[in-house]
Amino acid sequence: MRISPVLLARAIAGEFVTVPRHPLFQFLAATAAATVILCARAPVAFVAPLLFAEDRLWSSKLVMDGFWQTAFHAREDYAILGNTILVWVGARAYEWLCAGDVFELPRCLAVTAYACVAAAMSLPILVLRRQLPPLLLATLWLLACFMPLGIHSDSWSGFEVLGRVANVGYVFLYVAFVLVWHRNANVTTGRQAIPVDLGLYVCAATNPLCLPLMPATGWPYARRLLQERKPLAAIVREPSFVSLCILAVACACAMGTPKPRAPYFEEPSPPVAFDTAVEISLARGLLYPLVWPVYGELTTVRTLQITAGFAVALALLGQRRHRAVYVGAIATIALVSVVLVACRGEVAAFFHDYRGTFPDRYFYGHNLVTVLVLVVLAADVTERLRGIRFVRCLPTAALLGLVYLAALREPLWPLSASQFRLLGDDRFVVNARRALRDGSFVDAAGNPAPDGAFVQMVVQRGCPKSLTLPRAVVERSLALRANEAHAPIQTATLPSTPVR
Repeated sequence: MRISPVLLARAIAGEFVTVPRHPLFQFLAATAAATVILCARAPVAFVAPLLFAEDRLWSSKLVMDGFWQTAFHAREDYAILGNTILVWVGARAYEWLCAGDVFELPRCLAVTAYACVAAAMSLPILVLRRQLPPLLLATLWLLACFMPLGIHSDSWSGFEVLGRVANVGYVFLYVAFVLVWHRNANVTTGRQAIPVDLGLYVCAATNPLCLPLMPATGWPYARRLLQERKPLAAIVREPSFVSLCILAVACACAMGTPKPRAPYFEEPSPPVAFDTAVEISLARGLLYPLVWPVYGELTTVRTLQITAGFAVALALLGQRRHRAVYVGAIATIALVSVVLVACRGEVAAFFHDYRGTFPDRYFYGHNLVTVLVLVVLAADVTERLRGIRFVRCLPTAALLGLVYLAALREPLWPLSASQFRLLGDDRFVVNARRALRDGSFVDAAGNPAPDGAFVQMVVQRGCPKSLTLPRAVVERSLALRANEAHAPIQTATLPSTPVR
């Protein structure tokens, strides 16, 4: 049978046209674009790489103790499965993409951290297509990508949030909220439930504040049982319910025993004052994505007034079908705020009458939930104004105006000097060479051993904490940098700021 070239060309063109419309393609494209935006906003993690905070510790534990031991026992109080996955991916990346050069590990970890946050921001494009129109999904994505993070301020937030695996865990709260909404609204079969429940398990085994969200996944079954009078036996036999039961058991096994955290300072932090609690919970935790342009002008009274107005707007303008989303979002933000005020009182020391937003990492996840609430409210208001042709676009235009202001507040160029408060230097390579020369070898238990399979080194000036890597990998990486290995040892001049 002879096929017409014209028909064949039309068929191929039709396939190319349908590919960009596929939800998975749009999600991957949005993730790639968001990764570029985040890297452009805070590129120091890539251009001046260092193994920041727990990134160094978890890399060593992954090498010494293995994946599962690191994921569930690196901390005593909760699991870090998501962070461990990212460290593992970063380790595979330098093996596959960098010819096995372990000195590229900091950059690989930075890219995986950027990509993980970008994927979280792009997730609604994939799973909430039935709940929000495409224009508002794109607006949500833009708001998330450009949400201010103190990058152009003098605080530490200029370098500590984006590109750091150690601080990615906060974003899993947002991922869990989106997945719970998707599961309750769209999932009906076991095939649909399994990947969603796997994602929820990773969230719960990474950020313990995701655990209180899990019972909300049982609401559709409770509604069918109590309101629709569906037999319990029929519900129990549903594959999606079976998957949910497995998720519940897995989450119970992943729960750790909370341990008291040591304060940032030697002396215990004083009790949180009422005004500071209002700033932490309402201004910084709930309202920040909406009020950040005037954050420095807020007071306790103004914050309470804006909060009351926001609550009235949700009650009067929100659609009935989104009531559970609003309630769940407010409950999630309230939970995190209570934990910060009651259990992390030392955070209050950084808040002084709305003069700064550091530490931004603690608020990043539930600020993204607030952004989602703003977009849902805009969708509800747009629907109420659908009969007025030119007015119905105002809610979306207002949100896009926030995006524009955010892009002006923290522009992609020029780079802020605050990003470079800590810099990577040549100590990683220099000290690896020195550790091999001095025989700084340890065995699998971390004990000094002349013939140990691991080498222990300090990777940055001013930081006494060490990194442990396989001896063979370090030797091979130094061989790849043969020209550098024979150069004189040089040291870089760094700021005197202590390293976490």
